[in-house]
Amino acid sequence: MSDWKEFSSELARKAVEQVSIVSYKYDHNEITREQAMIAADIIYDLTSGLVPWDVADLAYNLRKELKNEQ
Repeated sequence: MSDWKEFSSELARKAVEQVSIVSYKYDHNEITREQAMIAADIIYDLTSGLVPWDVADLAYNLRKELKNEQ
């Protein structure tokens, strides 16, 4: 069980890091809105159910914010 906890914890850390990177790149015009939305979708799809929901929700909320900018 501890191996799973360690895996989940590391995956959660990396997911948070990637959401931060995508957000930063979008805010600094390094990627388009569409690219940021795709990245957020991928992060959410890959981590949903494997990390705590609050971590997966970071990617979901980023996607939702980007969609609302239309």
